[in-house]
Amino acid sequence: MSPPGRPKGEYRSAQHEGTPVSAPGRSQALIPEPFKGEGTPVSASLRPAVILDRDGVINRDRGYVHRTEDFELLPAVVPALRQLAAGGYVLAIVTNQSGLARGLYSLADYERLSRHMLTELAREGVAIDGIEYCPHLPDAAVSAFRVDCGCRKPAPGMILALPDRLRLDL
Repeated sequence: MSPPGRPKGEYRSAQHEGTPVSAPGRSQALIPEPFKGEGTPVSASLRPAVILDRDGVINRDRGYVHRTEDFELLPAVVPALRQLAAGGYVLAIVTNQSGLARGLYSLADYERLSRHMLTELAREGVAIDGIEYCPHLPDAAVSAFRVDCGCRKPAPGMILALPDRLRLDL
């Protein structure tokens, strides 16, 4: 059960380990509420996980997807995610979001699209346990995101941030 005033399955945006969004070299996170699904507490034991990219894996990649009307789940995604969840896997997403650094869309746009994606998946019975995103680029137009970081894929920073947060056994 979600806290009063928050619909089930809604994720809140959070700062990574208390650092601001513009923190150099740190990925940012959308963290699930303390309970997921129908009030099942998150387990204290380590769990296996599947970590997925977003654009081109979860949704059709139309280039810098940031508007809900441009978001389209790929056809095989929902059945595959259901099967993975049924197998006991935690589902997490890691995504480079250079459109933030390029000034193509705002953090509010990104968060709106992420909530939309989570809502669409929840309607299909799929719960995503966490999302990590990297807003950085070394030559970013937005100075707050002008960072040569360790979280932008293919660097492993976003993946390495997940185990402690989601109690994962990678």
